[in-house]
Amino acid sequence: MEEISKVKEILEEYQIVSGQLFNFAKYGIVLANSDPFGIRIPIASILGVGCIRDNDKYLGTPALWGRNKAKALNYVKDKMEVKVGSM
Repeated sequence: MEEISKVKEILEEYQIVSGQLFNFAKYGIVLANSDPFGIRIPIASILGVGCIRDNDKYLGTPALWGRNKAKALNYVKDKMEVKVGSM
C-alpha cells in the first residue's frame, strides 16, 4: 500500500504545481481479475476513486472492451438499430 500512497502524493503534488485539480470522483481504476478482491477496495479508497467493473459503461459504450471487439461493438450497433427503427 506504500506505493499507492506514493502515487496519491505525486498526484496531489502535481495539482499544486500545475494548478489543475483532479476530480477523483470521475476517475476509476481497473485491476486484474487475478488481484485479490480484498486489496481492490483499499487501493481505490486510498486513491479516492472507484473500481471499474466489467459491465460499467463510459459515454454509453462498454468501459472495458476485452479481446472480442466485435462483441463489444454489437452493443453500439444494437443501440443504433433501435434509434433508427424508432424514427
